[in-house]
Amino acid sequence: MIGFMVVSAFVAFPIREASTTISDALFLLSGVLLVGAVIVWIKGVHCRYDLTLLEQFHEQEQLRKAETDEIDQFDSVYCMGCGEAYDVRLAYCPNCKAPQGRTPCG
Repeated sequence: MIGFMVVSAFVAFPIREASTTISDALFLLSGVLLVGAVIVWIKGVHCRYDLTLLEQFHEQEQLRKAETDEIDQFDSVYCMGCGEAYDVRLAYCPNCKAPQGRTPCG
């Protein structure tokens, strides 16, 4: 590819002197090399994908999920009137309307 650019630089400027054509070709080549070096540098700056980080993240997510599952087990109560499980945040059973912790009167 670089050879193609150098040859095209010589063919593109046939009217000028040889020293000007060579300097133009070297200028073009240095620009291409600079752009290539910047691309290589940018690719090298990013971290590689590490599977140990993924495993650690997966373990943390499993622990968090296990903790929330344990908490979810205690977030429901059973109605003394009908035996239905419902959310602890509700003051009354949605099924039989009994107050939490008491049997329905009636």
